[in-house]
Amino acid sequence: MSISPKSYVLCHYALNAAQTLYASVINLKSQLNMSKSEQKTYSGMAALSICESLLLALNDAKVLPERDIMGVLKDAAAAHENGGGSDINVETDRAVAALINRIITGGNSVRRA
Repeated sequence: MSISPKSYVLCHYALNAAQTLYASVINLKSQLNMSKSEQKTYSGMAALSICESLLLALNDAKVLPERDIMGVLKDAAAAHENGGGSDINVETDRAVAALINRIITGGNSVRRA
């Protein structure tokens, strides 16, 4: 799957924004004396929600077509499906891939007619 250069750049900026958000939420949660597990859970949920909203906005604005959004999601799932490392890393990667595949199936990141 290949996406247009414009779509690639937009996705790159969206990913950077999500990573910045994740770090910001981790910082905020640590200031609120939450456990590391809670920090990761809430940060991941916030990042996922914002990324899905960004994908919807990009699709609604006709900047990123549905096929490119689906390609981004499929590429992300594949990256985690093919992950390696320790048993914990493999288990985590499989869980992340399964979640992304559920998002693809459910159509959460694309408003379908």
